[in-house]
Amino acid sequence: MLFSNKFRKNSMKKKLGVVFVVILASTAIWFISERVKNKSQLINGTPALEFSAKRMDGEVVKLSDLKGQYVLLDFWASWCRPCRKNNPKLVALYNQLQEVEFVDASGFEIISIAVKDDPDMWQKAIDADQLNWSGHILDSSGSAEVENGTIAEQYGVKEIPTTYLIDPEGMIIGVDLSVKKIEQLLATKTK
Repeated sequence: MLFSNKFRKNSMKKKLGVVFVVILASTAIWFISERVKNKSQLINGTPALEFSAKRMDGEVVKLSDLKGQYVLLDFWASWCRPCRKNNPKLVALYNQLQEVEFVDASGFEIISIAVKDDPDMWQKAIDADQLNWSGHILDSSGSAEVENGTIAEQYGVKEIPTTYLIDPEGMIIGVDLSVKKIEQLLATKTK
């Protein structure tokens, strides 16, 4: 009898262990598939999604108004350390590309889209990091004209920093590229 109860307890523990592993694996698979699904909607060669939003200076920026230029959408936040660490590289890239003549474009612009940020901290970070381009958007519900939600939600941004490089025709040509990769890619497009 003692052997029978011990066997049942061990058997039950094994079954619970298997159930736990199956649930854990299912959750992990679902999470990964959601990330892949959201990211895969906007891949190289797909059209960038239109949006219209007020910049920090009150002017409205519409993505389609920037056709004819290379555009880097940079999703970031003042509280994001990797974002802030990358900002000096973006400043250098922006300054470098203002002097470049492209074969197929009239220029290069950065649209920095702050995600879930405090307006005061956002402004201070822009000043502190000397982000000298005018395309600064605080992305919050109702701040932009998009199909639904925010620009970050429309683009499927789940983590920051996230970038999208858009060509002069409005097509995505790079997702989450490093500044070095952007430089290399755009170097092939210069006169």
